Amino acid sequence: MNQQQSPLSLVLQNLLQVAIDAARKTLIEHGSFSPCALRLNVNDTYDISIASGVEPQQETPSLLAIARQEAESGKMKAMALYRQIELTVPGEDRATDAIQVMLEEANGGSFNAFQPFSKSEDGGYEFGRIVLQPAANQVFSQVVDAPNSKKRWWQVWK
Repeated sequence: MNQQQSPLSLVLQNLLQVAIDAARKTLIEHGSFSPCALRLNVNDTYDISIASGVEPQQETPSLLAIARQEAESGKMKAMALYRQIELTVPGEDRATDAIQVMLEEANGGSFNAFQPFSKSEDGGYEFGRIVLQPAANQVFSQVVDAPNSKKRWWQVWK
């Protein structure tokens, strides 16, 4: 991803790359992947949580809850949650599989990234281009005056 054209901070660009690489690798090796949350702590270490229940695709709310707790404690400065979804690409009439990466940063940056993929005739996978969309915060929106985080615009203008 070209850094000069990206609306993402360097932190979110790095998290996106790690998440996409991990999802692709697991998909290629196993044919699917479970949702996973990558958390960047304020001391620049990473934590990871992987959904492992009977229905791992239904565990996204649990992964988000863990991330919210870390954000509220002031221990986390950014996160990426990736999962496998179906989406309809504009101009297409059918749904396709995609990697979705939810990205958030304590300073307020929040995006969804989508990368469509399909199984190729040779049994491998073909990946489309990554599309970014601004998104509402789901993790850091609950944080007010957490240590080591900047105030958000809605805190300043109240």
